[in-house]
Amino acid sequence: MDILKMLSVAGLSALKVIPGAALAVARELNPVEIFLSLFVGGMLGIIFFAYFGTRIRKWRKARLKKRGVNKPFKIRRIRRIMRIWKRFGLAGVAVLTPPMISPPFGAIIAVAFGERFERILAFMAVSMALWAGIFALIGKQVLEWIG
Repeated sequence: MDILKMLSVAGLSALKVIPGAALAVARELNPVEIFLSLFVGGMLGIIFFAYFGTRIRKWRKARLKKRGVNKPFKIRRIRRIMRIWKRFGLAGVAVLTPPMISPPFGAIIAVAFGERFERILAFMAVSMALWAGIFALIGKQVLEWIG
């Protein structure tokens, strides 16, 4: 188990999961190492952005309340994200975060829609574990095919 290889994969996975999986295959990590690297890295990205996103949201809400403005947060109207959120909620965003949306952006979307930090972590952890497992199995098959 090469910790430096796993840390580099985890670092990249904190920002984008699929390139992290490709790096894990390129570094010839075994499936367990791929899973752990992708899961830990993705969750670190989610935790960081969800934590600071909720803190910034609370700070801004308190600041607006102090100034006497009672407007709710306005988010940019991105049609596809709005459709996914209205139809599937946090679960839909969590499922799409690892393969299509980056972990930071998925966490920011959840925070923007007012989800609690604990709920974001729970949904994202389940989704991240599932996708890390899928990518680890795919990585194993690629390594067998190459070797």
